Amino acid sequence: MRLLMTTVDSIKSRSSSVTTLQIPHPSLAVCVAVRDSPENVIEWINYHRAPAIGVEKFYLMVTDDPDVGVLRDALRPFIATSVVELYDLPYVNPRTVSQLQVNLYARCLDAVRDKHDFIGFWDVDEYIVPRPGD
Repeated sequence: MRLLMTTVDSIKSRSSSVTTLQIPHPSLAVCVAVRDSPENVIEWINYHRAPAIGVEKFYLMVTDDPDVGVLRDALRPFIATSVVELYDLPYVNPRTVSQLQVNLYARCLDAVRDKHDFIGFWDVDEYIVPRPGD
């Protein structure tokens, strides 16, 4: 997280009026390999976009799925608003790429590491659940 720190006295000395500092909130994205039904993916995205979790961007890598068009159509509202970037990777599967998930996540991290403060890597069947007090 980038944070500008300064003293109240230095702010007052530079301005005769009170200044409100805007501290940017950290940006959270998720890289995920997908082979799930559109309904499950939409439910998972909506859950993780909620303020309690706060994911802002999802990078979905669809591997060797002949029905990728159905998923793309279902995710069209998320794609249109840049919440989701969908990558169709035909012929990419555990038989064609060793350590598939590790390689996909490494490529995603290399591509987006400068765009976000935090990047998560978890599956569509995994949900982050904040504990009370966290």
